[in-house]
Amino acid sequence: MQRHWTEGILALIEPLNTRHTAPNYFLYDIHTAVDYLKRMDHPNVKLQFDFFHIQIMDGNLTANIEKYLPYIVHVYTNIRHLLVNSTYVVGHIQVAQVPDRGEPNLHGEINYKYIFKMLEEKGYDGYIGLEYNPRGKL
Repeated sequence: MQRHWTEGILALIEPLNTRHTAPNYFLYDIHTAVDYLKRMDHPNVKLQFDFFHIQIMDGNLTANIEKYLPYIVHVYTNIRHLLVNSTYVVGHIQVAQVPDRGEPNLHGEINYKYIFKMLEEKGYDGYIGLEYNPRGKL
């Protein structure tokens, strides 16, 4: 039986890459992270799907997003309603360019034009966060 926290708190876990960003971080595998979430089976704990870290550690961005997209939840203003009525695993999508965590629209390993089109074609209409190190001049 699931317990629901009524405070409207949503916790995210994020697998990070251990090759560049966080060498000693314990959670670096997207599949292990989702397995933890499924075993916890708690509606207030979700996955942060960060394309930057997933590309570095696992690749297969198309397959991974297709596998986990059915579980993506949108971050609504009424978070309490979301928590009570949600069985989704992914709580947030985040982007940056590989290899240097630059702006997603600049050259790098990830073709974000393709990624954004794929997300749109799959019906994703939620938020996408940016976490990058600016390369250009301000």
